[in-house]
Amino acid sequence: MSFEDNSFDLVLDKAVMDALYCSKDSERNVAKAVGEAYRVTKGGGRLVCISHSSDRQQYLEGPTTPWKVTCTRHVYDPENINDPEEDGIVFYVYDCIKPRPNDTVGPT
Repeated sequence: MSFEDNSFDLVLDKAVMDALYCSKDSERNVAKAVGEAYRVTKGGGRLVCISHSSDRQQYLEGPTTPWKVTCTRHVYDPENINDPEEDGIVFYVYDCIKPRPNDTVGPT
């Protein structure tokens, strides 16, 4: 990306990571995209990642991208909330907060 470091309060990924997982060299491409999102997000800012996969958190919380990640599961069809795998469309929202420069990262 041609944006300066710490340029944005919010970066939104709606299925970009999912699409990159379908590419050649997918893990490298995902790591690069997550790294770029981290670079351009201001300290205290957010990356919101919307995905159909429940395993994206492991790629967001890396040693070079120490986001504080919260994942919530959502079902598109509320009438089928008790059995979403059968009838509903499940998606996950990863709310990733970038630490501010003076924040402590990891367990205290």
